[in-house]
Amino acid sequence: MPLVYWANSKRFTLLFLNCVVMTSLLLFPHKIPYLNMTALTLFSLSALHALHNRKLYLWLLLPLLLSNYLFNLLHLDESLELIKALLLLGVFSALTGGLFVHMVRFRPVSADLLFGLIAVYLMIAMGFAMGHAIVQALDQDAYLISSQPDTLPHLHDMMYFSLVTLTTVGYGDLLPMTPWARLLASAEGVIGVMFIALGVARGINMLSEPNPPGHGMP
Repeated sequence: MPLVYWANSKRFTLLFLNCVVMTSLLLFPHKIPYLNMTALTLFSLSALHALHNRKLYLWLLLPLLLSNYLFNLLHLDESLELIKALLLLGVFSALTGGLFVHMVRFRPVSADLLFGLIAVYLMIAMGFAMGHAIVQALDQDAYLISSQPDTLPHLHDMMYFSLVTLTTVGYGDLLPMTPWARLLASAEGVIGVMFIALGVARGINMLSEPNPPGHGMP
């Protein structure tokens, strides 16, 4: 089938599309848990599809995803948002690390691989968004919305803050106020710059290298 062939030959592109959907849902405030759960499922499946050692990551992610789905289905109190953020941080961290290691060894270099690197960049932003949400849950004074100082930031605010921090834009409308929040924001800014610099350098180097056997998709 053409669709199956495209999904197999464009695994990183498929992952990129799912990352865009997932990021968009995290950016826009809504209270439709089933929408987030569906997007998270598709995102996780596309990430596993793009990985080399899928079985290992499947067993690693399965308890995290099932626990997150359980919390969403039971509509538990908002005080447990911290646990949900921790579970999602585990999902994004595991997939981001696995995919990045796989991509730096992947051959040949293609447009599909470039889409995969962009997907990893978005996954870093989503992972840090969960980190910011965890810091906010532990200390409600950790972040300040400058235009609405009496309003507490929510997950969509953390996703927005993560993206503008990773890209080093820093509009200043959402501010880290505590040492832990500032440390996390600083680390994200440094990683955002280094990812682009190292990604470009590694990409140029890979273009000039011969294709070693065994480093493509299975």
